[in-house]
Parts: sequence; C-alpha cells; structure tokens
Amino acid sequence: MPSYSKADICQMYSLQPRDLRKLGATGFSNILPAILVREKAILVNIEHIRAIVTASSVILFDPPQETQQHHVGFVYDLQRKLRMTNGFYEFRALEAILVNVINVIEVELEELLPKINELLEEFDGGVTPSSLSSLLNYRRQLTRLKQRVETNRDVLKQLLSASDDLASMYLMSKAMGTPRQISDDIEVELLMEHYIMMFDEMAYSVNEALNNVKSTEVVTGIVQDDHRNRLIMFELKATLCTVALSSGTFIATVFGMNIPSGLEEVNGSFATIGIVSCMISGVAMVWALRQLQGIKQSSVHIASGPHRGFPIWGGARRANSVAGIERAKILEASKDESKKLEVKPPVTPKDGKGKNLQDDKSSSTLKI
Repeated sequence: MPSYSKADICQMYSLQPRDLRKLGATGFSNILPAILVREKAILVNIEHIRAIVTASSVILFDPPQETQQHHVGFVYDLQRKLRMTNGFYEFRALEAILVNVINVIEVELEELLPKINELLEEFDGGVTPSSLSSLLNYRRQLTRLKQRVETNRDVLKQLLSASDDLASMYLMSKAMGTPRQISDDIEVELLMEHYIMMFDEMAYSVNEALNNVKSTEVVTGIVQDDHRNRLIMFELKATLCTVALSSGTFIATVFGMNIPSGLEEVNGSFATIGIVSCMISGVAMVWALRQLQGIKQSSVHIASGPHRGFPIWGGARRANSVAGIERAKILEASKDESKKLEVKPPVTPKDGKGKNLQDDKSSSTLKI
C-alpha cells in the first residue's frame, strides 16, 4: 500500500494544509468530527476513521492505537464495498465509513446497556458504595457516548443543509465533465437522511438509559436524605434525653456536696430527694419530646400547605393576615369594577305638562 506525504496529498488533490488539520493529520488531537467537501476530494474525520475520498481512490490515515481492532475490520469492508460497480464510487466509500462508525457505537451501546440494567436492578435490594461508584462510571460512559452520537449526527445534518456541498460531492460526475446541479442531489440526500435516522435511534436509546440512571440517582439521593434525617433526629432525641437527665441529677449534685444541710439526719430524705429528682427528669424529658414533636408537625404542615416559606412560629397567623388583606383588596377592586359597569337608565324627554314624550309616541303608534 503506497504512502504519501502531506505536501504530496495537498498537491494531488488541490488541498490546503488547514484542510489536513481538520483531519487531525498535523498532530492535533481531539479534533471534532467533520466532513469537508472540496473540488477534487471529500475529507472525512469521524470517530476512528480519517480518510480522503476521491473519484477513484480512498486515502486512509493511520488510526489511533486504541482503535486498531475497529480499523482492520473497516478496511476489509471498505475494499469489499469498493469492488462493487453499482452507484457512485465516492458514495460507496462514504457509506462504508458511516456503516463502520455506526456498528462501532452500536457494539459499545449493546455492551453497556445490559450492565446498566443489571446495576439498576441491584439498587432495589439496597445501596452500597460500590454500586454508587459503578453508577457514576456508567453515567460518564453514557454521557460520552451521547456526545459522540450527537456530534456525528450534527455533522451529517450540517452537510445535508448545504445544497452546494451536496452537489459538489458528485466527484465522478465532475471528473467526467458533467457536474451536478444544486437541485440534482437526490442520491446523497437519501444517503444522509438514512444515516441521520440511524443516529437518531441510537441517540434515543442513549437518552433513555441516561434518564433511567438520573432517575435512580434522584431516588437514591432521597433515600440517603431520609436516612440522614433519621440519624439527625435520633441524635437530637439523645441530646434532649441527656439534658432531661441532667436536670434531675442537678439536685443530687447539690446534696452530694460536703456541706451539712440538716437533711442528712431526717428519715426518708434520701428516698424523697431521689423520687423528686426522677420526677423532674421525667417531666423535663416529656416536655422536650413534646416540643420536638410539635416542631416536626409544624414543619410538615408549613411544607405541605399553601403558605410555604413562612417561619415555623407565627407563620400561620402571618399567612392568614396576608391572605385577609389580599381578599379585601380583591373585594374593593370588584366593587370598583361593578360601579364602573353600572348602567344608568336612559333619560326620556318630557313635554311642558310633565308627560313622557316617548309614552305618547308609543301610544300613538299603537293607535295607528
């Protein structure tokens, strides 16, 4: 297989060095996909394929090292496609490129989707750190795959929207001296629309899987928030119980000092002080738990009611006052509107004797 230098390629096919830069042939990496139509060639840079398609040949650039396995199968399919005699040479080459790109993405998608579905089923049994890490990894892979599908599809859509480029893609017609008119490009339009539809189907599958992953992340976040709230509530209850017990032990601490108070010699003083301390601790604990329960009920009522956003204490009263003011304003506005819309009865003219002329006219009309 012959090899060519960049200068030879530019001279043979009337290309500029900036055209080769679009193919990533000058050392630049992460070049966006592109299909460029020139006078004597079509430059293609999609996924792992970088090629220059002419009316009678296809020049392939060396692929990246990680895509060598895909490139070997592509070369075989390309040779088989070019041996055919039906259709235009350049379109057969372009179709072989697009078929290989779609097959590579479909293989990755078919390998990824079963793993994602299996992982999502595992979340029904519980959430573990390893499953969350795997979910994050799969989401990143789906995002990259979605970006690849959409960029490749956008390249074809952009080419399909340029009528002059579509007509210029008939390289064999130009080589034979009969270039196509701008409106005479039905073959390449059908070719582009077919593969755009295939990219759309893959984009739909990727978006569906990505939405399932995002929904699982949302539900997992809700479950973790619930667990965290339960832990916070347990810690708060333990703190309140500790405070309640400390209120009772304060009395025992006072009587435990080495200061004579005279109660040491009273019969039953120890039992009385112990009972009182326990009662104070119990009352304090019950009061604290009731206050905590009231705070929980108030927060739930405000979060689910129409007056969301007011503070817990005094929020309902403030909301009712605001609602009353709003209702008063609405009633005043309705009264003003009714006054404006009130229709006064028409004034009927009267003669000198105080009789209505309209009544006379109507009566005279009846007489006639």
